[in-house]
Order: sequence, then structure tokens, then C-alpha cells
Amino acid sequence: MLARNYIAQIHIEKQHAGLQDEEYRNLLFEVAGVRSSKNLQDDEADAVIEAIKAEGEQREGWKSRQLVKWRQYLKFCAMSEQEGNELLFKVTGLMSCEAPGLAQADFDMAMAEIESLLEDKLSAAEVPMPGGIDLNFWRSRNPRNGQANRRSIREIRQQWAELCEYLEEGKQNEDYMYGFCAHVCRHNPAKPLSELTEKEAGRIIEAIKQRIEQEKKKLAADVPF
Repeated sequence: MLARNYIAQIHIEKQHAGLQDEEYRNLLFEVAGVRSSKNLQDDEADAVIEAIKAEGEQREGWKSRQLVKWRQYLKFCAMSEQEGNELLFKVTGLMSCEAPGLAQADFDMAMAEIESLLEDKLSAAEVPMPGGIDLNFWRSRNPRNGQANRRSIREIRQQWAELCEYLEEGKQNEDYMYGFCAHVCRHNPAKPLSELTEKEAGRIIEAIKQRIEQEKKKLAADVPF
């Protein structure tokens, strides 16, 4: 069985590359002939990690104009690139504005967040008012209204991918995941992840973590040493 540090690294690279579960499992099968990282051997892990990185490099991430706009607002807020990355992780779950897994929805949400931060800094007289901007432009385009942010949605998928390492193959799919989420939140019918509230997303994340721990205990009980 693959060492846990390899499994953790594989899932970090999967998230950074923006791979969906089905894409990830197809890649595993193409590279190593398995559909779960727990079935990899140690000598296959490096090839899988390199394949995931290569897949991520083919994805566009944010356009150059979006990177320019993001960094412009970092300057407005007197923030470093590292501080910007920390804010970005809080909103999207990805740790760099150049991560290939970032999408338009991530950009809109991140800009709304940094716009709100800029307003706070202006109110505290920490920075001067920039010229030529609408201070509510991004937030009016992306109202939150208690919706789950992209980081929470990514964490649901990341935790689900980990849980799939312990589930039988027939349950390693989107339909079962949505059924699980609906059961936790008592939704009928199931909601798309994008329509969850932040509170609902938190409940789902905790429920998946608990299920993972249950599965680990079951697995440990089956091992006689």
C-alpha cells in the first residue's frame, strides 16, 4: 500500500491542478492501471505526481489581465504577494494566483473579498483611496448572501476524494456524493455544491471527515497486526 505522505502529496497536486474526481481517476488508470491511490505502489507514485503536474500546466488558470487586476488591488491594500496568496487560499483553497486550477468564479469571489478588505483599510485610514475605481464593483457582481465559498466547495471534493479511497468502487461517483450531501443537510432533491450555504458546506465537510475516521477504524480492525 502507498505510504500516507505520498497519498497526501498526490491529493495536494490534484487540488492545485484543478482536477475533478473523474478526471483524476482516469489519469490514475492511464498512468498506473488503478482508480484509487491506495492501490498504487511506491514506485508508481512519482509518475502519477508528474502526470498530475503536467495536466495542471495545460490548464490556463487566470488570464494575464486578471493577474494584473489582482496585483493592482494588492497594491491598493498595501499587501505583499504572500499576503495575497494567504487571502486567496482563504477564499478559493488554492495557494497562488498563478495556480492552473483557478477559474473565473474564483476570480470574481477573490476580487469581491479583496474589495471588502480595501474598504476596511480605507475606513481605518490605513491606505489612501485609489482613483478611478468603483469600491462596490466586484461585490455587486458577486453577492455572497451566505453562500459557500470556493474553498469550502473544493474542500468537500478533496475530503470526498480521500473518502473514496475507502469506499467500494460503485460508490466512488458524483451521484453517491450528492446523495451523501443531501442526507447530511436533509435536502430533497440534492442541491448542487455551488448552491450550498457556508453552514451547510461546513456540516458536509465534518460529516465526511467523520466517515473517513470510521472507515479507517474498520480497516484497522480488519488488519491482524
